[in-house]
Amino acid sequence: MAKAYKFRRERLEAGMWVHVRSNWWLGRGIRYALDKWESRVCRKLGVPAARVWGNHDGLIMTPLVPHIGPDYGIGEALAQGEVVSPLEDYERDMSKGRLEVRIYKPLLRTPNEDARRVMWQAAVNWETDVSSHKYDYWAYVGLITRCFFGIDVKTSDRTKFWCTEGCQDSYDPSPMREPAYDILQDDTPTPMHVEQVAGLIPMPAGRRITLVDVTADVIEVV
Repeated sequence: MAKAYKFRRERLEAGMWVHVRSNWWLGRGIRYALDKWESRVCRKLGVPAARVWGNHDGLIMTPLVPHIGPDYGIGEALAQGEVVSPLEDYERDMSKGRLEVRIYKPLLRTPNEDARRVMWQAAVNWETDVSSHKYDYWAYVGLITRCFFGIDVKTSDRTKFWCTEGCQDSYDPSPMREPAYDILQDDTPTPMHVEQVAGLIPMPAGRRITLVDVTADVIEVV
């Protein structure tokens, strides 16, 4: 019997990080390229090469964040631009085996930090700064160059975003704006970096774990 996946909406919090593994050609291509980049990280650390699991990122949006789109959705970068996709679309695709999803929360930086406040502010920043912008296709040139050749080509465009960049910039919009949390600790954020700071694959020396997996708490099989 096929599995049916459901988000437990009562447990979702605005700003939770959504990490996606899709099963179509572009997702596989992105993971192939990121594997090349991660292999260099592993080689420098002197550890066996690791494989990247995911290829796409987004942020959970809830009714607590005024936004354009469904009450519960995922803010993400798609071909049509930065949009909030209904959770129902993800549930359908997960149940049909088209994609898999992991959900993360940021670790607290101080004992007194309010994680819900941090995530909520990131979701608000996404709606304010990222939503309704165009997808940054030009970034693929820089990302591919970095993945295969290790050459850093700056392609960031402040009016357009690729998926992981939009999420990272929502958490770290500027040193003067909350929550000012450099989750991924890299100027060229990719799905690979999400897995590094979640402790799933090796990361460059000097970086720290910033994300914790809460998938089992918020996604159920029915």
